[in-house]
Amino acid sequence: MLDYSQVVTILGDRDGRGDKAERYLFSKELLLIRLRVSKRDSVLAYFILEAHEGICLFSTTEESINSPWSRDLEIKCTREFTDDLLLLVDDLQRLMAVEVLAASFVVDGKE
Repeated sequence: MLDYSQVVTILGDRDGRGDKAERYLFSKELLLIRLRVSKRDSVLAYFILEAHEGICLFSTTEESINSPWSRDLEIKCTREFTDDLLLLVDDLQRLMAVEVLAASFVVDGKE
């Protein structure tokens, strides 16, 4: 399991090679973060993510829907919003218990 500082270290990539939005056009890379929050806190997490419309897309994983205790969220954003999303995750961690399960860059399968 990853904690927030590990996510920042793994996803650092602050190399300055061109515009991040321009790189998405060619690479089709998305940041995928998987978070776990308590079922009780999930409504607030959804509300906060919705309030930051345009930064990311998120969904609840199918496997966690039947869990009585927690919800796993998959959050995706393009590279140009990576810093914003990491700050948003940091803010969520200040408000509630958030476990970062995974973080990686994936290729967008949408054609």
